[in-house]
Amino acid sequence: MTSPLFILRIVESSENGIYYSIAVEGGDPSELPQSIFFNSGDYSITFIEPYTPFRQYLLENEKWLRSILYTTLKNSNREKVSIPFSFPDNRPLPAPPENAVSVYCDGSCGDTGNGGWGGVIIFPGADPVEITGEESSTTSNRMELAAAVESLLKAEEMMTAPLPVALFTDSNYVIHGVSHRLQVWKRNGFITALGTPVLNRELWERLDSITGRVDLHCVKVDSADNNPHHNRCDELAGIRMRGEKL
Repeated sequence: MTSPLFILRIVESSENGIYYSIAVEGGDPSELPQSIFFNSGDYSITFIEPYTPFRQYLLENEKWLRSILYTTLKNSNREKVSIPFSFPDNRPLPAPPENAVSVYCDGSCGDTGNGGWGGVIIFPGADPVEITGEESSTTSNRMELAAAVESLLKAEEMMTAPLPVALFTDSNYVIHGVSHRLQVWKRNGFITALGTPVLNRELWERLDSITGRVDLHCVKVDSADNNPHHNRCDELAGIRMRGEKL
């Protein structure tokens, strides 16, 4: 389950901070938005009565809310826009179905900007299939995302019947993107709270298209687990990053 989508609006700027209103998109039209004041000196948040039913949810995610509000301070055009936002779901990710296709992926980028990615795709009862790629003048996040997108597309291409897919990744960038950021970016025309374009938009749009076709379940990989399939993805990514032969 993803976070509710909230809409943040500037009400008034003052010498000491900014007054905002926060509403739930698609919520009860008769429900008043939650008014808050964000102090630009100590970055504290004050909730102003009357309190809304979702105030407690905002309080539980105050760290994330503060980060969003701090970002809006740096947006010179902030008083002319409505900013959608949501929070990550901090609950443990549910286990994928037993018949899911397992898609492992990892990306890597060196100091020179050369990057590589690797994927391992395992259908139930079948041998692993490997896929790799590389890119110059790139970033680690882009390679993590490219690994996920290309590996998922390969898994979808190999399907003869619809199956759920478990995406194994160590990238919070990918997991948070799937879980809540994509809905915000789509709503905001792929513009961040800072008023800048979302990086790697074309890859996020391809991933969004995949999630519309595939029953996708993200699984966070812990490096301490020493998973052999994820280790192989890391190895493949490193080989392509260094321009070595497989």
